[in-house]
Order: sequence, then C-alpha cells, then structure tokens
Amino acid sequence: MKNITLTVLLFLTSFLTYSAGLSLNKTRIIFNEGDKSASITFKNNVDSPFLVQNEIYNVDNQKSDFFVITPSIFRVEKNSTFMMRIFPASLNLLPKDRESVFYFSSRAIPPKRNDEKSSGKLSIVTNLVIKLYYRPENLPMTAKDSYEKISVNYANNTLTVNNPTPYYTTLVDMKVNNTRKIKNKMVAPYSNITIPDMVGLNSFSWRIMNDYGGTTKPFIFESKAKK
Repeated sequence: MKNITLTVLLFLTSFLTYSAGLSLNKTRIIFNEGDKSASITFKNNVDSPFLVQNEIYNVDNQKSDFFVITPSIFRVEKNSTFMMRIFPASLNLLPKDRESVFYFSSRAIPPKRNDEKSSGKLSIVTNLVIKLYYRPENLPMTAKDSYEKISVNYANNTLTVNNPTPYYTTLVDMKVNNTRKIKNKMVAPYSNITIPDMVGLNSFSWRIMNDYGGTTKPFIFESKAKK
C-alpha cells in the first residue's frame, strides 16, 4: 500500500506559527517599500529533522511572484533553527495607495520511518502560515493611527465594519453584548465586511491586531436601541 501524506493546516486567530515543537519566530511579516529583504526563522524543537518547503501565496491561494524566498527548500536538523530571507521582486506592480497582503507558508515534512514505507500509516505534514504585508511609503496615516478610524454600523440585524484606511485590519476578541464571541475577521483597505444574524445586539466590542502580533485596547460600539 502506498504511503499516504496528510497535510494539516494550523490556525491561530488567522493562522498558527507554532505546533508540536515547530514554530516561526514571527506572527506576521511587514515588508516596507524600500526594504531590501526580510528574515524569518524556522525553529525545530523536536528530536527529528524535517524537510521544509517555503512558498508565498496571494489571497486567491495562488503562488505569488512578487517575492523570492531563499532557500525555498531546506533541511532543518533536530533541535535547531534555520533562517530564511525574503527578497522583493516586481513590487512596482503592487498598489501604491494601500497595503497588499500575502501568505507565507512553511511546510514541515518529517522523514519516513521504515514502518511507514511498508504500510499505509499517515505521515503528518505541518503547515505553518503567517500573513505577509507589503506596505508602500507615504501612506496618509500610520498603522497605529488607523485603529481609531475603524467604524461600526448596525441595521436590519446586520453589523457592518468599515475600514476607510489603507491598511489591512484584523479584528480580534470580538464580542456581542459582552458574551457572544465572533471569530477573527480581516477587513481589506477601503472596504467593509458584514456580519449577519445579529438580532438583539446592544453592544459590540473588538480589539485590533497590531504589527507585532499584540492587540490594542478594546473598542466598543453601542447600538441606538441600548442608548
């Protein structure tokens, strides 16, 4: 029987950077216009080596040619680290008035044991994924200033989150009426998202994920019905 490989995508809020002794040293990558490169380190705290394959995808889950990863594939020994570098390529084709977002993926493939080669046992492939933001120069506000610009509207039992800024904004720790929790959501620049089925909403609170993977103070919206 041929060996079967099971790919496990791991998510934390949006994505995971750690699982079972395998991790990346960052929760996101901010690549500013003019940067010559960015670095990221793969950490292997397991008593086994791994073959690691790196790729960058766009929001449509297609491989991107805007960045180059060196090396794109490597072996990381047990209980060790390995640093990768990301270089720009054709970034002049990206928008200048707003951020662009990509997904950096590191797939860790374990070595096949003798019993796996002769049986149908699963070989678990861990896929660590984080967001990569390309940030142009001379945007009209800083990322920190953009947090206060996010607004919320509530009508017809639907919540609308508006992002009038040039930054991708990820809302976390969202709660309705201080009890019901909502999964994290990312709002693209100069756009909005809607959250339906918000019957009986009196208040809505959220935090925003910052450049370092931390969160802001809570923001609170109160509906007119409560007021």
